[in-house]
Amino acid sequence: MKALVYEGPGKVTLADKPKPELQAPGDAVVRVTLTTICGTDLHIIKGDVPTCEPGRTLGQQGVGVVESVGAAVTSLTLRFRLDDILAAYDTLRNAAKTQALKVIIAA
Repeated sequence: MKALVYEGPGKVTLADKPKPELQAPGDAVVRVTLTTICGTDLHIIKGDVPTCEPGRTLGQQGVGVVESVGAAVTSLTLRFRLDDILAAYDTLRNAAKTQALKVIIAA
Protein backbone atom coordinates (compact mmCIF):
# COMPACT_ATOMS: atom_id res chain seq x y z
CA MET A 1 0.00 0.00 0.00
CA LYS A 2 1.15 3.58 -0.57
CA ALA A 3 1.65 5.87 2.42
CA LEU A 4 2.89 9.40 3.02
CA VAL A 5 5.75 8.94 5.49
CA TYR A 6 7.41 11.55 7.73
CA GLU A 7 11.19 11.35 7.29
CA GLY A 8 12.21 14.36 9.39
CA PRO A 9 11.50 18.10 9.55
CA GLY A 10 10.45 19.30 6.11
CA LYS A 11 10.85 15.87 4.52
CA VAL A 12 8.16 13.36 3.52
CA THR A 13 8.17 10.48 1.07
CA LEU A 14 5.53 8.40 -0.68
CA ALA A 15 6.48 4.89 0.36
CA ASP A 16 5.28 1.33 -0.08
CA LYS A 17 4.18 -0.27 3.20
CA PRO A 18 3.00 -3.83 3.74
CA LYS A 19 -0.74 -4.39 3.83
CA PRO A 20 -1.78 -4.90 7.47
CA GLU A 21 -3.20 -8.21 8.63
CA LEU A 22 -5.26 -9.21 11.65
CA GLN A 23 -2.97 -9.91 14.59
CA ALA A 24 -5.44 -10.66 17.38
CA PRO A 25 -9.10 -11.74 17.74
CA GLY A 26 -10.14 -8.16 18.63
CA ASP A 27 -8.58 -6.53 15.55
CA ALA A 28 -10.26 -5.00 12.52
CA VAL A 29 -8.56 -4.03 9.26
CA VAL A 30 -10.00 -0.93 7.58
CA ARG A 31 -9.24 -0.19 3.90
CA VAL A 32 -8.82 3.57 3.63
CA THR A 33 -10.75 5.00 0.68
CA LEU A 34 -10.11 8.68 1.39
CA THR A 35 -7.85 10.60 3.74
CA THR A 36 -6.53 14.09 4.16
CA ILE A 37 -3.63 15.91 5.71
CA CYS A 38 -4.72 17.95 8.74
CA GLY A 39 -3.11 20.65 10.87
CA THR A 40 -1.48 18.07 13.13
CA ASP A 41 0.23 16.48 10.13
CA LEU A 42 1.47 19.90 8.99
CA HIS A 43 2.96 20.54 12.44
CA ILE A 44 4.66 17.14 12.30
CA ILE A 45 6.10 17.85 8.84
CA LYS A 46 7.34 21.25 10.03
CA GLY A 47 9.16 19.56 12.90
CA ASP A 48 7.02 21.04 15.69
CA VAL A 49 6.23 17.64 17.25
CA PRO A 50 9.48 16.31 18.76
CA THR A 51 7.84 13.04 19.87
CA CYS A 52 7.11 12.13 16.24
CA GLU A 53 9.92 10.01 14.89
CA PRO A 54 10.85 9.42 11.25
CA GLY A 55 8.93 6.55 9.67
CA ARG A 56 5.50 7.63 10.89
CA THR A 57 2.67 7.34 8.37
CA LEU A 58 0.78 10.63 8.02
CA GLY A 59 -2.91 11.18 7.31
CA GLN A 60 -4.75 10.49 10.55
CA GLN A 61 -8.27 11.46 9.49
CA GLY A 62 -9.79 9.10 6.99
CA VAL A 63 -12.78 7.35 5.56
CA GLY A 64 -12.70 3.61 5.04
CA VAL A 65 -14.44 0.29 4.76
CA VAL A 66 -14.02 -2.63 7.14
CA GLU A 67 -12.10 -5.24 5.17
CA SER A 68 -11.69 -7.97 7.79
CA VAL A 69 -12.45 -8.54 11.46
CA GLY A 70 -11.07 -10.87 14.11
CA ALA A 71 -13.17 -13.65 15.63
CA ALA A 72 -13.90 -11.63 18.79
CA VAL A 73 -15.20 -8.54 16.97
CA THR A 74 -18.99 -8.29 17.17
CA SER A 75 -19.52 -4.54 16.77
CA LEU A 76 -18.37 -4.31 13.12
CA THR A 77 -19.35 -6.13 9.96
CA LEU A 78 -17.50 -6.47 6.66
CA ARG A 79 -18.01 -3.58 4.25
CA PHE A 80 -19.18 -1.34 7.14
CA ARG A 81 -18.24 2.22 6.17
CA LEU A 82 -16.40 4.31 8.75
CA ASP A 83 -16.69 8.04 8.08
CA ASP A 84 -14.03 9.05 10.59
CA ILE A 85 -11.79 6.13 11.44
CA LEU A 86 -10.29 7.66 14.57
CA ALA A 87 -13.65 8.77 15.96
CA ALA A 88 -15.14 5.36 15.19
CA TYR A 89 -12.22 3.62 16.87
CA ASP A 90 -12.65 5.69 20.03
CA THR A 91 -16.41 5.13 20.11
CA LEU A 92 -16.15 1.38 19.56
CA ARG A 93 -13.26 0.94 21.98
CA ASN A 94 -15.06 2.79 24.76
CA ALA A 95 -18.52 1.36 24.05
CA ALA A 96 -17.79 -2.14 25.28
CA LYS A 97 -15.13 -2.45 27.96
CA THR A 98 -15.19 -6.23 27.58
CA GLN A 99 -14.19 -6.08 23.92
CA ALA A 100 -10.85 -4.52 23.08
CA LEU A 101 -10.85 -3.46 19.45
CA LYS A 102 -7.72 -2.48 17.59
CA VAL A 103 -8.30 -0.90 14.20
CA ILE A 104 -5.52 -1.61 11.74
CA ILE A 105 -5.47 0.84 8.86
CA ALA A 106 -4.93 -0.53 5.34
CA ALA A 107 -4.66 1.47 2.13
